[in-house]
Amino acid sequence: MCRERDGECAFTNRKVIAARSYVRLLASSDDPLYTRPDDESPRDRVGHGTAVAMLAGGVVHESPIGALGGVAPRAWLGNYKIFGSPGVNDVTFDFVVMKALEDALLDGMDVVTLSLGFPAVFGPNDTVGNGCTGNTPGRPCDPWIATLARVRRLGMAIVVAAGNEGDIGQTFPTRNSITSPGTSPDVITVGSTGNLHRLYNYLTVESGAAPAALRPGAMLFGNGPRPAEPLSAPVADVAGLDGSGQACSPLERGSLAGKIALVQAGGCSSRTKVNHTARAGARATVLMRAEGLNSIFSPSGLEYTAIPFGIIGNSTGKLLQAFLREQPDAVVTLNPNWVEVQSSNADLVSYFSSTGPAIGTSEIKPDLVAPGENLFVATQKFDPAGDMYSASGYTVAQGTSFSVGLVAGAVALSRQLFPGLNSLPESQRADVLKSSVVNTANPDLYEEFPDDYAEAFVAGMGAGLLDVTGAVRTAVTAAPATVSFGEVGERNFPVTRTLSFRNHDNRDVSLTLRVERFARDPNTTITITPSQFTVRAGAASQSVQVRLAGTPPRPGIYDGTIVVSGAGAPFHIPFLYMVTDGVPYNIVPLRNYDFVGQAGSRLQGGLLFKVVDRYGLPVPNVPVRWTYLSGGGEITDAYPSVSNPRTDVLGIAEATTVWLGDSLGQHVIEAKIPELPEVAFVGRVRLQPVIENGGVVNAASGRLGGGLAPGSIISIFGRGLSEIPLAAGGGALPLSLAGVSVSFDASDGRVSVPGRLVSVSDSRVDVQLPWELEGLTNVITKVSLDGFTNTAAYRVPLANYSPAWWTVQDAATDEVWIDARDSEGARIGSANRARRGAVVKLRANGLGPVSNRPASGEPPAAELTSMVQGSISVKLGEREAVVESASLLGGTVGVYEVIVKIPEDLAASRQVPVTVTVAGVSSASANLPIQD
Repeated sequence: MCRERDGECAFTNRKVIAARSYVRLLASSDDPLYTRPDDESPRDRVGHGTAVAMLAGGVVHESPIGALGGVAPRAWLGNYKIFGSPGVNDVTFDFVVMKALEDALLDGMDVVTLSLGFPAVFGPNDTVGNGCTGNTPGRPCDPWIATLARVRRLGMAIVVAAGNEGDIGQTFPTRNSITSPGTSPDVITVGSTGNLHRLYNYLTVESGAAPAALRPGAMLFGNGPRPAEPLSAPVADVAGLDGSGQACSPLERGSLAGKIALVQAGGCSSRTKVNHTARAGARATVLMRAEGLNSIFSPSGLEYTAIPFGIIGNSTGKLLQAFLREQPDAVVTLNPNWVEVQSSNADLVSYFSSTGPAIGTSEIKPDLVAPGENLFVATQKFDPAGDMYSASGYTVAQGTSFSVGLVAGAVALSRQLFPGLNSLPESQRADVLKSSVVNTANPDLYEEFPDDYAEAFVAGMGAGLLDVTGAVRTAVTAAPATVSFGEVGERNFPVTRTLSFRNHDNRDVSLTLRVERFARDPNTTITITPSQFTVRAGAASQSVQVRLAGTPPRPGIYDGTIVVSGAGAPFHIPFLYMVTDGVPYNIVPLRNYDFVGQAGSRLQGGLLFKVVDRYGLPVPNVPVRWTYLSGGGEITDAYPSVSNPRTDVLGIAEATTVWLGDSLGQHVIEAKIPELPEVAFVGRVRLQPVIENGGVVNAASGRLGGGLAPGSIISIFGRGLSEIPLAAGGGALPLSLAGVSVSFDASDGRVSVPGRLVSVSDSRVDVQLPWELEGLTNVITKVSLDGFTNTAAYRVPLANYSPAWWTVQDAATDEVWIDARDSEGARIGSANRARRGAVVKLRANGLGPVSNRPASGEPPAAELTSMVQGSISVKLGEREAVVESASLLGGTVGVYEVIVKIPEDLAASRQVPVTVTVAGVSSASANLPIQD
C-alpha cells in the first residue's frame, strides 16, 4: 500500500505495510512565491509519528531503559504523512488530512490516529447559515465534521487527541478547551493522565562542596537543540547582567561566552530568553521556575533556537544561585541521559489535558484518558530540526497525542478479539470499538484545582482511565458510549437519551443498570427504562431510555455514571448535564495568543478568545475592549463591529483585523471584559525578510559571475533572513535551520526543489544550489521563515560552471589564503607553507557536474569517487600545475578538492596567485603561501 513511482515503498516492511506521503499537497503551487518544496517521502522528520506508532503497535524490544513495546505489538501499521518537514511545512490542512483518511480507509485500516488539534471555534452541529457564513447552506462550519462522520459510518475507528490546552485559561483548570477535531461525536477523544514513573535529565555541579541536591538535580531539556553528550561549562547567573535575571532584553554580546546561563521565569517566553543568551555567547540556558514551583516539565516552543534549554525547580535554582555566590566559577554538567523515579500521579488528570464540555453541544469530551506524561518512546534520529529528534532514537514525551497511541493500541486489540465484528453493518463497527475502551475505563481519578486535588469530573476525564484488560474482556458494548444531556434549562427539560447494547458473547447475558451520581442534585431524577433485560448471544438489545426529569437545578456540573452489571468486565456509561450561571469566570485564548508577524503587516487569523462560566459553558454577549498596548499597531475590525465588540453565542470574541506596528520585538495586545482581569496576547514582530539586489552570489568568491553552478554553495544576502544565527553540523545538510528554508523553482514549473542549508543569520544564508537544477539557465529562489513568511521571488542566473577558491584567514598574520592541505592533511598557512614539487589539495566551489552525483545536501558516497566532468586546469602564477585529480571532497557537501603538484622550478616567491579553469571558465585568483 504505497506508490512505487514516488519511492514510498522503500518505507514499508512486514510491520509497516502502508506508507504514503501527502507533503506534495502542502508544498506545491502554480506560483513560485507560494511553493514550499520539501522532502516528499514518508520519512518522519519530527518524531511525533514514530512515537505514537510505537506506543500503539511497536514490537517489544530492548531500549536504553529496558524492554519496550506498544499496546498491540503484533498489529500492522500504516504511515500516512500529513505534515511536512520542520521549518518548511510545519502545518497541515483539512483537505490533506481528509485525503489521508480516505486512503487509510481504502487500504483496509481498522483504526486511525489523529494526534493533532486546532482551536475549536464552531460546534459540531454548526452549519453554514446556522453558525457561520459560506456558499453551501447546511455544510458543517467545522470542515472535519462531515468527513469524520463518513469515515466512522464506513467502519474505521478514529482516535483523536483532546488537546493540550487544559491550563491555557486565566483560571485553572480550563474547561471547554477541547480542540477540533476532538469535539466530533464520531471520534474517540483522548485526554491525558500522569504516569507511574517520571523520567528526568539532570544537572550536576562538579564540586564535592556542592549541596547533595545539586549532585545531581532534576532537570528537563526542552524541544530545542539537545546535547548528544553531557555538556560541561561554568555557570553565570544572568541576574548579574540585566538585574532581573529574566533575559527578556538583549544582553551584551560576549557577556556569556562559553558559559551556561541561569535565567529566571517570567517576563517573556522561553524562546526569547534562549535567543538573548545565545546571542551573548552562552552554550546552554537553564531556567529556574518561579517562587514555590518545583515540578518541572519539558518546555516547548523552542524548535528554532540555537542552544540547549533546560528547566529546573525553584528550590534547585535557589541552591544553585547560593552556591554560585560562594564559587562564581563553578562548573555544571547538563546530562541528556535519563533517570527514572517513581511517581504518585498515575491517577491524576494531567494539568495540560484539555477538558470538556465540547464546544457548541456541551457533550462529554474527552471520552476517556490514558497516560500522557513521562512516556519513554522511540523517535526519529534523522533530522536534528525535528522537535523530538534524539541521536539515540529514544526520548521522553508528553501530551494527549501520545495518550492517543495507547488507546489506539487498545482499540486494535479489541478489534482482534471481536471476531464477529465483520458481520455487523459497517456503520456499527466503530461504535463497538469505541465502547470497548470507553465503557471499561476506570473512573477513580483525580483532578488538580488551584487549592487542592479532588475527584475528577466527567468533563475532565470522560469515562476514566484506559483499562486494556477490561477493553478486551467485556462481552457487551453500548451505543452511544456516553450519555450527554448537554446544557439544560427551562426550555429543554426534561431530556431523554437512547442507548442500545450488543452482546458479543456466544451465550445470553442479563444486564442490570443503575445510576450512580458523582454530584448531588435533589431537583432531578434519572430513570432508566428498562433497567433489567437480557441480550441474546450475538444480538443487539431493545432500546433503553435514559430520562432526566424534574426541575432545572441550580447552576453547576452534574455528572455520574450508569453502572452496568453482567457485562463480563466492569462496565459503565458516564453521563453529564450542566446549568450555566451566565457569569464570566474564565478567558480562554484560542488563536494568536503568542503571535509572530512582520512589521507593518496584517496579522493572519486575527485574535480570538472565549469567555466561559465557572463550569465551562459559554457566556454570550459580553462586551469586549481591545487595546494595542505596545508596538504601535492598530485593530481596525472586530466581531460584530469594531465599535461594539462582543462575544458570540459560543462565547467567542474576535479581533478580525489587526495591523502590526513597525517597531521590532515584543508587542502586546490586551482584551478586557467586565469583572475579569485583562488577557494579554503577547507576540513578537520581526522584519519582513528581503533579498538585497545583487545579493545572491557564489559563497566562495562573493561574486555572481556568469551564473551559479548547481551543486555549489551560494550565499544569499539581505535582511531579516533569520531570527538567530545557526550553522549546520557535519554530514548531510538540513532542509531548514532555525525555521529558515530556501526554495528553488523553474519558471515553467518543471522543477521545484528545496535547498540544503549550511548556515543562517539575519543578513546571510548559505545554501547548496540543488543538483536538480542542472540544465536550467535560471531559477527563482526565495527565503522562507517558519514556513509562513518569505522574501519576494528572486531570479538567479545559472551556469554549468562557476569556479572559485574557498579561502581562510590566517590566524597568525590575518592574511587570506586558499583553503589548502598538504599531503599529510595539515592546513597550508604562514606556519606551514607549501613546498615546490609537493602535492597540495586545494578546496574549490562551483566546479560543475560530477560522476556518481550524490543527492542534494548529501556528501558523496564513501565507496565512490565523484569526479569533475569538465576539463580542468590550474595555474600558479603563469605556470601550469599538474592536476592529479578533481572531485567532490568526501564527508562534505558542495566542496570540491583539486589535487595538484607544485612545479619544482616555480619562481621564488613567498606566495603565488592560483586560478582554476573548468570547461573554459576561470576563477578569480587566490594566494597560496610558498616556502622561500
